[in-house]
Amino acid sequence: MARNFARAVLLSSALLLAAGCGDPVAGVPGTPTTQSSAAEPTTASSASSPPSTSSAPVKKSTFTNAELCELLTADEVAQFGAANPTPTYNGSTAHPQCQWRGEMVVAIEFGPDSSVEVIRTGEGITNTNIEVMGLPAVLQVNTRTRSCQVLAKINGGKSSLATGIALLSGGRGKYNDCDMAQKLANIVIPKVQV
Repeated sequence: MARNFARAVLLSSALLLAAGCGDPVAGVPGTPTTQSSAAEPTTASSASSPPSTSSAPVKKSTFTNAELCELLTADEVAQFGAANPTPTYNGSTAHPQCQWRGEMVVAIEFGPDSSVEVIRTGEGITNTNIEVMGLPAVLQVNTRTRSCQVLAKINGGKSSLATGIALLSGGRGKYNDCDMAQKLANIVIPKVQV
């Protein structure tokens, strides 16, 4: 159970670090690592993974970080005031992730063996059971990392997909992080639901 709880806060930790908010929060394991040592792309056209041009369901049971980056089109990412997909891995679990930056950090993480059933509330974390596209999910607000994420079961409950938002200075007061995390989940989940 503690392992699944740690997974639940890893995306929040990754969002905090990607947002440039300083050192990891004490007690929150993991840091994201980039796929390569190359610098982050500075324009959407120089991104290492071109955005998908189709919104058709992907229908896969596992995802690489590059495939996660292909789940959003450039137009979809622009709705979040972000660009430049960066394939990453979670440093603690090695789960694939993709992040975009702009007015907020937008992140998608695939957990091949994660479950949202045992997520508990910790210091600064509030979990609310929700549904996304008919799937059981948890809306997680983390006041310590100033982020919000939706963790949804996919693949018949055998794995999970987390969609998270951390507002940067350009997005604060302009967006609601939890509204945006739910919007992101509603865009991504139909593409991966199997």
